[in-house]
Amino acid sequence: MNLRSVTAALALFLAMPLTGCIIVDKTPSTTGTAALVWTFPPNSAASNPTCAQAGVTKVFVSIDNGSWVEYACADGQTTAGVSSPLLSVGTHSIALSATNSMGYEYYAKSSSLPISATSSLQQYDLDWAVGGATVHWVVTDASGSVTQTCGQSGIDTVYVNFRDSAGNLVYEGAGDPEPCSAGAIVYSFIKPGTYDVFLGANGAGSSSYESSRLSPPRVTIQAGVFPSMSEGPTLLLRRVQ
Repeated sequence: MNLRSVTAALALFLAMPLTGCIIVDKTPSTTGTAALVWTFPPNSAASNPTCAQAGVTKVFVSIDNGSWVEYACADGQTTAGVSSPLLSVGTHSIALSATNSMGYEYYAKSSSLPISATSSLQQYDLDWAVGGATVHWVVTDASGSVTQTCGQSGIDTVYVNFRDSAGNLVYEGAGDPEPCSAGAIVYSFIKPGTYDVFLGANGAGSSSYESSRLSPPRVTIQAGVFPSMSEGPTLLLRRVQ
């Protein structure tokens, strides 16, 4: 076969359609995604709470300290979960924050997120980000030695507040209003830390009552620890005016 014949045969081959040919790309993928699901710790409502039972409406996710991405809480409790962004293959850091409808954080988690070329399902069991405290009160006269009922003092509402180590108050204004007749209140959603506790109330006429400002009782809030009604300090709500 001469050169002219070879050239003609090659041209004919190149002109033929590639029907039936399979081209395989063996280049490994360098990116992938993961499906994210989350759970909440047991509470008084259920051993494996739903979003509603946990009091959560939204879950925010940050990957590699990036911007927070908002998800509807219920979407992360399905079998499919929610999809992460497209990420490079490898191990990433992830932070999750679960909040109520007002944006107050109840649960959180910091962990790792493995990404491979094949999508995987990653479950995160969120931890409590808040704890509880119980506060009791007794109304007294100016001396602090004679106990009064709420009716005798004319007090309808007692205002409760907590001050953290930086001097910040948990509740704005006078504090959290609670009925005087209750005699105590259990709090379940306070950030961990050490707090001074204060009480205030307005009584009959122009009288006013306060707990000690000079030596307030101190409570320590631990995440996931919720005291019962029988625990916690008892404050004297003493008449000061």
